Amino acid sequence: MLPASKKNVPLLSKNLECIMHQFWNWIIVLIFLAGITYFSQQQFNQQDISPFIEQNERLVSVVQDLPPIEFTYHNRVINSHTDKVAFIQFVIRKLAHVTIYGLFGLSLLLAARPSIKNSFIRWIIVGMLVLLVAGLDETKQLYSSGRTGCREDILLDFSGYVLISLIYLVSSAVKR
Repeated sequence: MLPASKKNVPLLSKNLECIMHQFWNWIIVLIFLAGITYFSQQQFNQQDISPFIEQNERLVSVVQDLPPIEFTYHNRVINSHTDKVAFIQFVIRKLAHVTIYGLFGLSLLLAARPSIKNSFIRWIIVGMLVLLVAGLDETKQLYSSGRTGCREDILLDFSGYVLISLIYLVSSAVKR
């Protein structure tokens, strides 16, 4: 028979592994928060990728070959054929919103798992936190020079969370 201290070694190792896993989950959440804060502080011209888009003639020609796409976003008409480069940049920037906030929300869901056992309640609480961070981010941009905050971006950020978290939840359910 093993001494009591030898029996507890696998248990201690497993607990330490869980603690470290949790620690890294929260570090990822903090990295996303830092990234959101960093990019939110930048002026639009610091994030301008139009010179790179202009160099990619193939991408611009693909947009040109598509049927015209036009819609209004934050009181601005966005048209794929009027200004192809601005349209591409708009799409890339909005896809970044969806992706970053979606992954931020997913990292928060995973980090909160041990604290909030009920999956549905955890999903709702994390969704509210994503909305809060997105709202604070857009409010901050209202007071930053060279930036505009808007409600549409908050909804876009939240939709990123919904989309990516549902993809994760469905793929997790399929694996089981």
